[in-house]
Amino acid sequence: MITWQSVIFNALWIIGLSGVLATVSYTDWLRKTRGQSWKLALRLPGFTMPFSFSMFITALGIALSGWFGITRQPIWQAALKIRQKRRSVTSAVTGAGARATCSTSRLSGPRGCTRFRGFT
Repeated sequence: MITWQSVIFNALWIIGLSGVLATVSYTDWLRKTRGQSWKLALRLPGFTMPFSFSMFITALGIALSGWFGITRQPIWQAALKIRQKRRSVTSAVTGAGARATCSTSRLSGPRGCTRFRGFT
């Protein structure tokens, strides 16, 4: 469900990114008209202040969207659920009720189905 709160918080980071784009575009135009290098143009306060403010608005919008988002579940709980699902994977093999178990590896993910464990 879309709420006003999520619209406002998502609008913050979108406005922040548009400010970043506008700042870089304006600095590029100004640099070309004055014949300056990027190194010099990026050091001017005319670039650093609007760019920093736009990045702050972007970060604030992303943080608020994540903090007050639809899913109120901490990321570590979601990661544990995914890990538990991967470990308990079993796949049915065609045949008369035969099942094979699939093992997982911490580093490389699922290794695939190994041996038949018998009929169920």
